Amino acid sequence: MLELPGYKIEKQIGKGGMARVYLAVHEGLHRQVAIKVMSKHLDEDAGFGERFMREARIVANLNHQHIVTVFDVNNYDGYHYIAMEYLPGGITLDHKIKEGITPAEGITTIQHVAAALGYAHSKGIIHRDVKPENIMYREDGSAVLTDFGIARSTTSVTKMTATGTVIGTPHYMSPEQAQGEELGPGADIYSLGVVLYETLTGEVPFDADSSIAIVFKHITEPVPQLEGELAAFQPVVDRMMAKDKESRYQDCNDIIADLDNLMSGGGVSKETLINNATAINPATPEAVAAIRKATGQTTAPAAPPKKKRLVPALAAIVLVIASAAGYVFYTQDQAEKEQQRLAQLEQQRQQKQLEDKQLAAKLAAEKAAREKAEKLKAAQLAEQNQAAQQEQAASRESAQEKAAAEEAERLAALERSKAEAALQEKREAEREQARRAVQQKITQLLASAESNLQKTRLRGAYRDYQEILKLEPGHDKAEDGVTRVADRYLALARNSAQSSDFERADGFVGSAAQIAPTHDKLAATRQEIAALKDAEQAKQEAERRAYEKKLTDLFANAESQLLNTRLEAAYQSFQQILALEPGNDRAKNGITRVADRYLALARSSALASDFDQANSHLSAAIKIAPTHDKLGSTQQEIFDLRDAQLLKEAEAQRAQQEPATSESAPEPDEPVKKRRTFGAF
Repeated sequence: MLELPGYKIEKQIGKGGMARVYLAVHEGLHRQVAIKVMSKHLDEDAGFGERFMREARIVANLNHQHIVTVFDVNNYDGYHYIAMEYLPGGITLDHKIKEGITPAEGITTIQHVAAALGYAHSKGIIHRDVKPENIMYREDGSAVLTDFGIARSTTSVTKMTATGTVIGTPHYMSPEQAQGEELGPGADIYSLGVVLYETLTGEVPFDADSSIAIVFKHITEPVPQLEGELAAFQPVVDRMMAKDKESRYQDCNDIIADLDNLMSGGGVSKETLINNATAINPATPEAVAAIRKATGQTTAPAAPPKKKRLVPALAAIVLVIASAAGYVFYTQDQAEKEQQRLAQLEQQRQQKQLEDKQLAAKLAAEKAAREKAEKLKAAQLAEQNQAAQQEQAASRESAQEKAAAEEAERLAALERSKAEAALQEKREAEREQARRAVQQKITQLLASAESNLQKTRLRGAYRDYQEILKLEPGHDKAEDGVTRVADRYLALARNSAQSSDFERADGFVGSAAQIAPTHDKLAATRQEIAALKDAEQAKQEAERRAYEKKLTDLFANAESQLLNTRLEAAYQSFQQILALEPGNDRAKNGITRVADRYLALARSSALASDFDQANSHLSAAIKIAPTHDKLGSTQQEIFDLRDAQLLKEAEAQRAQQEPATSESAPEPDEPVKKRRTFGAF
């Protein structure tokens, strides 16, 4: 176990990539503290020690009710450490979000953290890693901002990280932080805005399969919209998470004021309402270049091949950024190709319309030409035989009308066919688009559900799976996911029952029964918890019986000792009973009876002129029952007996001296001999 001068290390209570946290006791103050010990490998950086001590001492000077108190900063045997306030329970905002935090409690937490950040910013300190895991609670329920491990002073000439280096947690990272730019208070306010969104909804605003995808969403996508009653908080979230840091809140007190107004039924400030927070940053080559600069990459990456996932490379930030840039260029190229395809389809449609019009005009011209020829022929025939011409003309007219009607019907049928084909094509396209949108939504919900399940956000995971089943009833993965959520609830129930937290275990079983009432392990889990309850009750009953037997044995022993005049042993037995059960009237009465016996022995010894023994018994009575109502009278009685004994001895002594005195010459009077005191008398 690690040893640090002045501290007694009790146990390890936390571990991270850069440090371990121990519970310890300050040997001088006898106070519990949490000690964060930085990993030794950080000392490979020659300047780390000096930077750490300088920055840590700056943070140690922060004194605010919602900032964890730092007691000591030092270096021992190559270990740099910070001793800080210990918060029993270790409850974080992340735990409360997973269990389901109310909006009112969540808003109060955000206000506490905003006050802490406002104070730190006024002292020139930027936290740089605001997230639910770094927000804890004291026993009175107040929120405390912790872990200033990567905090930095805005006035410091040295930095814990180099300029342009990306540092922080991707889900809570501001756009400028993601691009490795110089940070100010706005970065903390953006991160707190993400925490506010997650507190209200139970989910982070931007999530993806990789860290770099999350980073690009922070840079390029608008803030998701809150729904229902939570929509009232949208202006505050928008302003806190504005892409442009100048558009964000410039003072944390303004955040607190807007939230106070909303919680009391009012509205936000005018500045918040008119804030242009919805503007987004496009994924331009300049943005990609800025991130490449933050990671030291100078060459543009190649676009990834189609139908292949980006290879996770979080261990090497250069490869992550290269993949991100390639993703951006690939997306832009695909968008351009899609636009070209749509333009070609539109051009083909217009060409077909033109061809149809030309065909209709040609048919109309041919029709006009035929009618003219027929009229000319009719006129010629009319000269030969008017009757025949009239008959032929009538027949021709009838035929022409029929032909015209047939032609018109053909053209109308052709137009209807084209219109139906176009409508069918449009409907197919709409159905395909809707199907793709549903599949895309299902894919997103599956990813969100898996993320929530991995993070034990079971309610969020269940909601995601239910949304999928609404979109596609009978979806295999969603139905399996609901069963897995129930499995996790049952596992949590068993763990709680094994820890004797049966109330919480029953709650988890109830949640599992609500979402999966036919789960095959539900009955077995209930039986297991019932058996654990019975075992716990049996254990408590056994302990109660053992306790009662111990009391009975101690009373029996005390009474036996008292009966045999072993008064000190009887007193000790009654004292053991009071140690187990303070205020036991029978034990108190037993001590009084022991004192009675001591006083009786004191009187007996005094009557037998054994005043030393009487004094010993009386002292014992005073020790065990200093307020005994017979102490004064017994003490006076012994005192009187002692005086009588002394007087008797003096008279006997004078009687022996009288014959010698009568025969001798008178002598000067001898001084009166002072009476000896007796013990405490």
